[in-house]
Amino acid sequence: MVLLFKDFAEGVNQMKFSIIRGLFPLLLLSLAWVDSLRRQHKLWQATVSEGRKEKMGSR
Repeated sequence: MVLLFKDFAEGVNQMKFSIIRGLFPLLLLSLAWVDSLRRQHKLWQATVSEGRKEKMGSR
């Protein structure tokens, strides 16, 4: 009975690691995607603020 439980625990542990290993690339990809969205947002904000400065300067 104890051996059966030990085998079950090892199987669950291996399954956990395989799930984590499978999800890790997905996690990295999503982090990179979020980072690129942030950069686009910052770039957009900088572009908009420059446009506003130019409009105010032309008045």
